[in-house]
Amino acid sequence: MSMRNRTPTAPSLVGSKVRSPIARTNSRDKAFHANGKNAKTAVIAVGLALLGLLAVALMGSGSKASTDTSSTVTMNPNSVRRLQPPSPQQQESSTSTSTSTSSGSTSTIEKQMQEQLKQEARKAAQEHHDRDQANVVNINKNAEFKDGKLIVRDADGDIVEDDMLAKDIAAGRDVDLHQRKEEEEETDVAVGENRWKNSNKIPQWLKEYFEWHVQVTAQLNKDNWREQRYLVMTCLGGEVCGNVAHRLRPIMAMLRVAADSKRVFCIHWDLPDRLEKYLHPPQHGGIDWIVPEFIMWKIRKSAHQTDINIIEQQASQDDRRVVNVMYNDDTFAEPYYNDRRKEGEKAASEVFKDTWNVLFKPSFMLTERVTESLRLMGLGAGEYAAAHIDYDQVPQNDAEQEELRLKVEHAMNCLSKLRPGGPYFVAAQTYPIAREAIVYGNHHNVVVHSKQIAHDTSTVPTDLFTSFVEIMLMANARCVAFNRGGYGQLGYLLGYNYNCRVKYSVEKECQWVDPPPATEEREKVVKDEK
Repeated sequence: MSMRNRTPTAPSLVGSKVRSPIARTNSRDKAFHANGKNAKTAVIAVGLALLGLLAVALMGSGSKASTDTSSTVTMNPNSVRRLQPPSPQQQESSTSTSTSTSSGSTSTIEKQMQEQLKQEARKAAQEHHDRDQANVVNINKNAEFKDGKLIVRDADGDIVEDDMLAKDIAAGRDVDLHQRKEEEEETDVAVGENRWKNSNKIPQWLKEYFEWHVQVTAQLNKDNWREQRYLVMTCLGGEVCGNVAHRLRPIMAMLRVAADSKRVFCIHWDLPDRLEKYLHPPQHGGIDWIVPEFIMWKIRKSAHQTDINIIEQQASQDDRRVVNVMYNDDTFAEPYYNDRRKEGEKAASEVFKDTWNVLFKPSFMLTERVTESLRLMGLGAGEYAAAHIDYDQVPQNDAEQEELRLKVEHAMNCLSKLRPGGPYFVAAQTYPIAREAIVYGNHHNVVVHSKQIAHDTSTVPTDLFTSFVEIMLMANARCVAFNRGGYGQLGYLLGYNYNCRVKYSVEKECQWVDPPPATEEREKVVKDEK
């Protein structure tokens, strides 16, 4: 039994026929507004009928109208329930009452117009009423709750764990998920091939471990799981696990420990979300690191270790079934990996990207958000440079404001060396940093997109989504400028060009570099082509 069958994730829905597309974050409430629109149509139709009757009544009492200085019609908004229009019977009764007050002065044509308006209003209200009743019956019939939360299933009966997709399905949006399958289809590796075979950076011992991992996890089930031992990178409820960069950067060292001790490498997060919400194992060609449900009780029962030496010691013990790891150190345990290399093997930082591609694929939801962010900023993947500026203080006086300004300018100057002329994306830790970066870019007539996204100082993040978006935006950059922050370092490790990077610091001053004149740039291109 494959480990993939235990924990349904968004990719497991591929091929299912459900009434749902993936909605972007800024349109989660489309279904709500659609129902609201239908309700408004019914209310407007009734209002038009009432206004027509009022006009007729005024025409029939001209002498009285001539003595009035003004006539005001008001409607109490509380009298109309949102998304709950009055039933057709209620509307007919209300309209017929109004008609009786002016029947003596209504012409035949006006009566016909009023009747037509009433019929349209009744028809619209009836359609909306029937649709609401059908939705209520459907929801009551299929509703499931767990811990007070509505459980949503796809057409195959599988639980939908992708929150965005679940909301779309519950809203009843019409789409064939076969289309989503085409959008998600992985074309970078053919079915039956693996993602490490052609890598010239992944060492041979790690390739052999990946092969072993695939064979073992494919046969793992609730009856034989005790035949194996496990090393799990965890973040369980109540633990202080650090930010995303601190959680993921030690992967190379932990794979080294797992391979040396013949343990199944796994990852499991509880706080604040499971990792599979953002990154999941590849559909094919990678390894499945998701913890099987039938082993979770053992994972939660085992204590976690934070020291690499203790982790190595416990992993070597045959009678220890599970070793839980929660390594949160600025070295990311890379010295442990690098010290055990054989001659000719690459350093951990150089192997990281190829290993990442074996382990992870961005979720459809994350891919959509990153694509939309690039579109809104007018940036193309691999066609911009990025910087992460991690200065967590908000200036309280002129001296602190000047310190922030100098830090931003220094980072931007170093970034300009990598890609003169931009465009640039700045992942800012605070809003003042984002604002200062844009101002400095305008001063040099270059395009700078800057957003306040992540906080490296956060030990218990409440929203990992923005963190993953930031990482992926930097990973899509051609060049990256970074400092001590783990996010910036993770960005260049996953970026387009590993060698196009610069670590800025106060000690290493950079000067702004303008792009060469157009003629000079053209001559350089022609020379390179020759």
